[in-house]
Order: sequence, then structure tokens, then C-alpha cells
Amino acid sequence: MIPGLTVLENVREPQRQLPKDVSGLKIALKMTGGVGDSIMAIGGPARDLASRGAIITAITMKHAGELIQEMVGVEDWLESQKFNNPAVRSKYDVLIDFAGTFNTAKYLREEPYYELVSRRVGFGVVPGAFKFKHEPEGRRVAIHPGASNPNRRWDVKRWQQLAYEIRERDCEVVFLGTRDEPGFNDKGISKASDRDSNLLWQAKVLAKCCYFIGCDSGFVHIAGVLGVPGVVLFGNTSAKTVISSYPSLKGIEKFEGGLPTRSLTVGCKKSKENMQAITVGDVIAATPLAAVETNGRALQRPKEAEKMKIALVGVPNNEIVHFLKNRYEVVVYGNMPKHNDNDVLVVFSDEVWQLHTKSGKKYRVRQNQEDLVRAIREITGE
Repeated sequence: MIPGLTVLENVREPQRQLPKDVSGLKIALKMTGGVGDSIMAIGGPARDLASRGAIITAITMKHAGELIQEMVGVEDWLESQKFNNPAVRSKYDVLIDFAGTFNTAKYLREEPYYELVSRRVGFGVVPGAFKFKHEPEGRRVAIHPGASNPNRRWDVKRWQQLAYEIRERDCEVVFLGTRDEPGFNDKGISKASDRDSNLLWQAKVLAKCCYFIGCDSGFVHIAGVLGVPGVVLFGNTSAKTVISSYPSLKGIEKFEGGLPTRSLTVGCKKSKENMQAITVGDVIAATPLAAVETNGRALQRPKEAEKMKIALVGVPNNEIVHFLKNRYEVVVYGNMPKHNDNDVLVVFSDEVWQLHTKSGKKYRVRQNQEDLVRAIREITGE
């Protein structure tokens, strides 16, 4: 034996296929992708298998854990990294790993997503359910402008215009998503993450909305499972594959040549062109709001603010630059400048990122894009 090597004897790996009789079996359903993928891969199978007597543990990334535990049939949850321990895996009878179910390395698959889940588990799967219900309160419309893949995002200014168009029809608007995703606060318009960015809390906010509008993202699947009526904008993916199992949702599609690109490559030009071909008028026309007269008040749109000037020194990769350029006016320095005339100067290093202001104050943040943007906003008072 090699000195220092730990040998786990008699460790049993769970089987990878479901037997016909699952009663009493401890079954792990594993999906380490995004929130939407986790809802589809785990929610439907969990409810079915639990109804047949199986004991279900969901294995996901940490950010999806709290929400997935609220799905009917899920008995327990475990973070994916902990499940990598052979001693932990041996406690389960069956493991169904959904890695690669919805996509290859570069493209999303063309078939309806719940059919792909059904093929993986070996029985027909329909959407699962949450332990909380859709119980709308008043005329509140939820908007989710974000998407994990930039190819599926709509222009920020159009989301802003859409919010005011909705408000003009005597509805409240709530923007869902993380703190670094688009959204703003105004009379009758609020950004949920300014109060709480917790995913489960925001899902429950959505459950109290009468309507939903968004791009192809995890919130689409939350809305679909809850049965919230709504529309989804498609330029990179299609309604046929994403939302065909959700009767409450319908798609708005604009594809050059009639087909979506399905590309996962960041910066797909055609996908972005398709998304921008969708207008605010297209979205309003697809909703029940098209039949509601506006209240006649002048739209109170905020003034266009100049972008904050952000300077970067020692940038670790082009992804950071692209990320910041979408939000600020960015200049990149090869070395530390003698004078800082920018609103914020960001100095990158291996351990932490330092932020310098015009006034000479310094701040330190972890190597995390969301923390970086949050710090910039706090410094500049955005």
C-alpha cells in the first residue's frame, strides 16, 4: 500500500438504472447545471418516484438547493461536491445523473426538454410541483430580464420601456433576479433583489404575481411549474423545446431563417440579432395587457445617466472586461497610472481585487464578479 493513501473497503457504488420496483429505494437525482435544468431533471422524476415509495435526495449546486428542496417528492438535498465522496454515494441504491441531458459542449439539444428527461429515467415525465402554490395578489407583473447565457438576453433599455408600458396599464411591476441583473425602482416598479436576492424568496414573490415576462432562464421554469401565465422571449432557443410542457406560458420567437441557433458559445451574433428583433410592441401584443387601455399619464422614464468610468489594471481575462463593458465605460491600463481620473480604478491580483476611488479611498473584494459590481455600485452611489 502507498503510504498515506486511504483505502475505502467495501464501498458500493449505486446502480445507474432504475429497477421496475422502486419502493423503499434510496434514489439520488443529480443535476449540477442551472436552476432551470435542476427543476426539470429533478422535479418531475422526484414526484413520480416518491409516489411509488422511493426516498428521493436531490443533488445540485448550492445556489439551487433551497428551491429544489421545495419540490414535491424531494425528501433531502445534498450539495454536489459532498456527493463526490464515495462513502456518501454508497448510502444510495440508485444514482440518476442528468449531466449532458439538455446540451452538448457547444449546443442545446433540439428535442423538448421533458422528453429528454423521460428518456434518461425510462418513464414518461411531466413537470413537477412546488410545495407552495400560485396564489396571485392584485395586478402585479413579474419580469425576469436575466439569463445565464448572454445570447438569450434582451436589451436593458427595452426592459425599462416595457416596465413603464406595463405600469401605464395600472399594473405593478417587480423585477426578479440577482443584484447585478437589470432592474430599477420607481413608483409602481421595484427590484426584488434590493430587498432580498434569495432565490426561494423570489420564487414565492413570483407565485403571488398575476403574470410573468422573461427570457429563457431558470425563472421561466419556476413560472411554468407554478402555472403562472406569461410570455417568454426566444431568439437563441425555442418555445417547442423549452416550454411546451407548461400550458400557462407561450413564446415570442424571432428566428432568421426560421430556426434558433441553440448556441452556447458566448457572443453568438445571430442569437443576439434574433433577440433584438423582438420589440416592446411585440411583447405587449402577446399579453392580455394589449387589450387594456393606458391611463393617459405621461411616461416618467428616468434620464439617461452617464456611464461610470471604470479603469482596470492587471486584468486576469477578457471575460471580466466584457462583463464590465456591458455596464460601464471601461479603460484598461497595462501598468498602474500615476493619476486616477476615473470613478473607480480596479487593480487585480491573485488573492483579492482592490478598488481605488478619486478621493483616495481603497476597498478590497473577493475574486467574484457579483461582489465586484456590488462594490462599484456602493462606491459610486448607483
